[in-house]
Amino acid sequence: MSKSTLGNWLLTLGMVMGGISAANSDKAGVWKNIEAGQALPGEYLLHPVTVDGQEAPLVEADSPLDAATVGRLAAAGIERVQVRNPTRPNETIAVADEALAGRVLDEAVMLSFTTTTLKRGERLTPKNLLDLRAAEIETVPVADGELPVSDGSLVGEELTADLIFQLPERLPAGTFLGPEQIERLRSAGIQEATARINREFTFGGWQLAWMFALAVIAMVSGVALKRSDRAGSGSADDETSDIGLLKRHLRELSTVVDGLAERADELADQEISSALDPLFTDRCIPFVEGRQAIAIRHGIGTFTEVLSAFSSGERWLNRAWSAAVDRNVEEARLSLREAAPKLRDALAALP
Repeated sequence: MSKSTLGNWLLTLGMVMGGISAANSDKAGVWKNIEAGQALPGEYLLHPVTVDGQEAPLVEADSPLDAATVGRLAAAGIERVQVRNPTRPNETIAVADEALAGRVLDEAVMLSFTTTTLKRGERLTPKNLLDLRAAEIETVPVADGELPVSDGSLVGEELTADLIFQLPERLPAGTFLGPEQIERLRSAGIQEATARINREFTFGGWQLAWMFALAVIAMVSGVALKRSDRAGSGSADDETSDIGLLKRHLRELSTVVDGLAERADELADQEISSALDPLFTDRCIPFVEGRQAIAIRHGIGTFTEVLSAFSSGERWLNRAWSAAVDRNVEEARLSLREAAPKLRDALAALP
């Protein structure tokens, strides 16, 4: 087994272990030790607690852990229980309170309403239907009568009368409350908002922290082995190396596209599509499939610079091909001229 293959296995193993351990770090409950007579103020059971020989739970889920409840649990020989983390899912905070900054909305907040008008004869678009649903409009007047807004076939239908409605503007649940969002709340006269309570994280409560440490070691070792194998397999300019093949694909792609761009005014639509077909299969796809070799050999900075320029050039090639297939030859020619410099930039960025 080569160093590169072993490195790939270690990277895969590390990512799997890291994902499992990271998921374990975000728990809905944490373990708490209990002692008879000592309450756990503000804590609630995550799951019901049962004892052998009894069908009914000794203590129900969501029960507060006051002194009496803890005493019953301790008397049954229970030494620790899982409590909710956090104790409650959200809290209401005044908009003027600095503690709201950096939190996440748990409930949507209505800011204002905007008067919107759809004119008679206007054709309905998917966005129109979404706006009407948000405004809780149930039906719209079209040629076939008053039809429900929920009917997706209304797209493209003409309105037979004006529609005037109030479109609500809101901050949806899940919105991050930065300075701009908080200012919008203040401007709308909102006094308070309901924010999520983040779960408390402690390394002590992370049962799979050891697995995460092993995952980091595995991934670092995998990268080291792959770099070592690359370093011993030849220079970056070796045409038989992964990076060499990528550079050759990109160089030949750029050369052909440059030629097509120079002769664009002479090319018919079918000639353009026929010329681009083999470039996608023989040059673009192999380059994209092997792109990780750039990051391994030259680092993430070069990888980002090369792929940004290449992706832009590839998009223009796709536009050129689509336009040519649709027999829009002028659009195809323009797209070829746009693609050429992008691909030259990608080639220049690849050492």
